[in-house]
Amino acid sequence: MTQLDRVNRTVVSLLGLLLLAVGVYGLLRGAGAFGDDRAGDRLRTQAMADFVADNDHWLWAAVAAVALLIALGALLWLLAQLRPSPSLGQLPVVTGEAAAGRTTLDTSAISAAVTRDIEVDPDVNSARVRVVPVGDAMGLDVRAVVADHGDVHAVRRRIETVVLERARAALGRPDLTATLRLRLGDPGTRTVF
Repeated sequence: MTQLDRVNRTVVSLLGLLLLAVGVYGLLRGAGAFGDDRAGDRLRTQAMADFVADNDHWLWAAVAAVALLIALGALLWLLAQLRPSPSLGQLPVVTGEAAAGRTTLDTSAISAAVTRDIEVDPDVNSARVRVVPVGDAMGLDVRAVVADHGDVHAVRRRIETVVLERARAALGRPDLTATLRLRLGDPGTRTVF
């Protein structure tokens, strides 16, 4: 789980709990749990209306500022969701011996090899592979476009069983994981009969 996932879970959980508490309060108050006289009362009291009327010269500007801050926070949150996951640039190659030097492998070579292996399939129009961090390990982010006439399930099975097994064997990482996103056809070249 990434840092963004943890923040999302925390924020959405807290917001959900707050909304649940407000909803339960409204149901209990409407059902008379706080007294029958409060069940029929309006939520906006006369004191609130007087406060708004007495302070309307600055209150609506403050409400607008708070609304703007909420909208800005929502925009920043949305942009964080749309940002692609970070790619790994280099992968350290570790041998069983303690070596004096350090050997790294450029991950674009891994991406290119796995991409070529996927695109060999005649049912695949194109593919894109990135090496991404998954906790302390690495994983593959695979996106492929399957031809309109192609068998999506067969393409998925081939990637999961043949392509990923080759990558695991070549890298010596049996724990290599992958996120697979398949899209059917290219909307620009589809033909409808």
